[in-house]
Amino acid sequence: MHETTHDRRHDAFSAAWADAWRDAINADATYGDVGARWRDALALTCAAETDAGFPAGAAVEVTLDGGRCTGARALAPDAADAPLVLHATAATWRALLDGSLDPVAGVALGKLRLARGSLGAIMLHAAALKALVACAQRVPTRWPA
Repeated sequence: MHETTHDRRHDAFSAAWADAWRDAINADATYGDVGARWRDALALTCAAETDAGFPAGAAVEVTLDGGRCTGARALAPDAADAPLVLHATAATWRALLDGSLDPVAGVALGKLRLARGSLGAIMLHAAALKALVACAQRVPTRWPA
């Protein structure tokens, strides 16, 4: 999982991917509107799956403040300390990022597990969560083989 100068895609859950997601969030007027009341961090964690290319798992965390993303980082899944943590397999994250799975439906179906936080927070910020996923879908992503 290495980024080359000829490939503009970012390795999924890498620091470069997190930075590109932050930039996409900050450039998105829709998220700016629907995320105006979200003032907390959100982490996405990927299950440890050797066959999926994530032997130790992976995670990204964004700090959200009034329709802006003020920070983004890649980290180990057990280091994610955001008040809201969504956890899934690599296959589920791929489905979210290719648009074949809605994030709220993913939580309702149990494909996205709420590892920390409340279902009430998901429902309160459902439109913002959908906009965040739409921003992530715009990040050119390279998945492990």
